[in-house]
Amino acid sequence: MKKEKALNSSEKKMLDHAYEFLISELEFIKGITEKQIKSFC
Repeated sequence: MKKEKALNSSEKKMLDHAYEFLISELEFIKGITEKQIKSFC
């Protein structure tokens, strides 16, 4: 089995950007608010 390792700072930054992009796309496509989206996470 592979051990899980912590993300480094550039990986965390990339993940944060991807998360924000996903939120903005869902807001645009589904017409729901960021607060509603985050309540599902």
